[in-house]
Amino acid sequence: MLQRILGNHPDIHTTSESWIMLHPIYALKHPGIETEYSSDSYLEGCTDFISQLPGGMAEYNEHLSRCYSQMYQRIIETSGKTFYLDKTPRYYFIIKELHELFPEAKIIILLRNPLSVLASIISTWTKRDWYLLSNYKSDLINAPDYLLAGLELLNSSCISLSYETFLANPERSLQKLNSYLNVKYLPETINYGNISQAKWKFGDQDTVYEKNRPDPSHADKWKEMLNNPQAWRIMDEYLDFIGKDRFEKMGYEYDLCKTILDENKPSVDIEKHSIGLWKLLDNTHSFLVENKQLRQQRTQKKLQSVELLNEYIKLRWNSIKRELSANKVAVYGTLDYCLWLHGLTNSLSCLEPVAVIIGHGQGCIELWGKPSLSPEKLKVTDISAIILATECDQKGYAAQCRKLYGKKIKLIDLYENIPSRGPYEK
Repeated sequence: MLQRILGNHPDIHTTSESWIMLHPIYALKHPGIETEYSSDSYLEGCTDFISQLPGGMAEYNEHLSRCYSQMYQRIIETSGKTFYLDKTPRYYFIIKELHELFPEAKIIILLRNPLSVLASIISTWTKRDWYLLSNYKSDLINAPDYLLAGLELLNSSCISLSYETFLANPERSLQKLNSYLNVKYLPETINYGNISQAKWKFGDQDTVYEKNRPDPSHADKWKEMLNNPQAWRIMDEYLDFIGKDRFEKMGYEYDLCKTILDENKPSVDIEKHSIGLWKLLDNTHSFLVENKQLRQQRTQKKLQSVELLNEYIKLRWNSIKRELSANKVAVYGTLDYCLWLHGLTNSLSCLEPVAVIIGHGQGCIELWGKPSLSPEKLKVTDISAIILATECDQKGYAAQCRKLYGKKIKLIDLYENIPSRGPYEK
């Protein structure tokens, strides 16, 4: 919407999201990029090459800036305008680098209620295919911190603009923005529906083409989803993840949004009617079921299936910590499986079991730095959950845990999202 409004100005030209600066900047990042030709070797070779330049990295950045500035200029020349606006949402990854490459550029940092961002992703992109949320994990999890860090770093070298504030008073907001950009304020540019509405490749593919000017009713659209148990759950969990401090630094009222969520909680068992946010974002289910490569390998040899299953378990292990209030879990299962699981996960630092229970009196061994216990010696008050260390008798081990430790203890089945018929062999 704002891009259309600014592009309606006689001095400002813009096109669909270019993404053009991400790759040249990420070429020197590690980690963050993988390539067929080995990004690690590229980084080593390129860094060595840059060190041979008389001006080193400063000179390299100067050439990089000049190269892309010239391309921006060529785009401007075809439009007859003066300035080019590059709007690419995932530039939040490279705010610092963009400022270093283009120190005279005017940078606009857009903020929006994180719950509205989540609701917009659901309604615009995932269409309530909930596992597709994993495609937007960085936008939900990383973007708030990057945006706040960008604001702190750039300070007076940028301008921040709230989506809700703009909707409430577009004339005043645009006046302030035009002043920052050093272009004449033209109130008629707010009516962006007056310009050609040819669809761009990226960005909003629906709403912005249906409107002629900012619509204040869109500010609280997220509230309309709260009658859906799945939407309510992930919004509630997302608000908890953002936390009061970050939420309010972005300019939004945490307590008010929390109250709205509490007052609109669907009158059903949320746990039974929905999937947790972290499971959706990690999307281990999609990793196994939807990935094209996995589908192609269904009929291939068992070894490949085992490797895929191993990768799934690692992903699941990495995600467990985020499901718990405290990183204190016990592993309960067969000796052989516990030994295998330890070998697979011991190098992962994300989750460190505080107790290991081996069923059927298999003697004492040490795994994850802890001596194993017999089932009756586990103190459930010391843990947040029990991981069922079995691939074929989850029901049996779950029943044992319920009998020994009660119904309230959280049980985690590592194979919960795996369909019963492949594409793997256990």
